[in-house]
Amino acid sequence: MKTFLFTKSPSRKRGMDMEVMAYRMKHNDPIYLGSEHYQQRATKGAYAVACNIIAEAGEAKLASDGYGLKAYGDTRVIEL
Repeated sequence: MKTFLFTKSPSRKRGMDMEVMAYRMKHNDPIYLGSEHYQQRATKGAYAVACNIIAEAGEAKLASDGYGLKAYGDTRVIEL
């Protein structure tokens, strides 16, 4: 089972509202995958941004609608 975590927090960058950081849990240790700053008004939401980070890291494939990951076995994405 692949488990991914993501957190969102207010961004300190000018013009950006939120920052999303994504991690993969492996052997009970979080492995940092990346982060992205985004505007809440211009994107699909924190979950979709986190799925995009995970897909860019090569850990899973993005679904055709762009909102989530393709379902291969047991894959979970959890917001903290």
